[in-house]
Amino acid sequence: MKDHTFLTKKDLAARWGKDVKTINKWLAEKQIKTFRGTDHFQLDYIEGLERENLDFEGCSAFALRAKDRRIEQLEKELAMVKSTLFQMAAISNEATAKLMKGQAS
Repeated sequence: MKDHTFLTKKDLAARWGKDVKTINKWLAEKQIKTFRGTDHFQLDYIEGLERENLDFEGCSAFALRAKDRRIEQLEKELAMVKSTLFQMAAISNEATAKLMKGQAS
């Protein structure tokens, strides 16, 4: 089973749309670092770089990736809010109907 809290160089290259040579170059230049001297990157560290919008080659891949993730997160939150509001409206309608029925008696 793959540990999803770490990324390999190949995983990171795919995630950022680069090749492994570029990842190795950034490692050699100490622009990025692996987890405690391993060949793996901690996911939290990578997501932090993406949030900071670090740009090693003048591209905006980091910003786009972070924005895509934020949009996905906001879409999930919006769906939850809509669901909650729908449930609240249904409960409110039921309560109103009971009150109206009680007044009619």
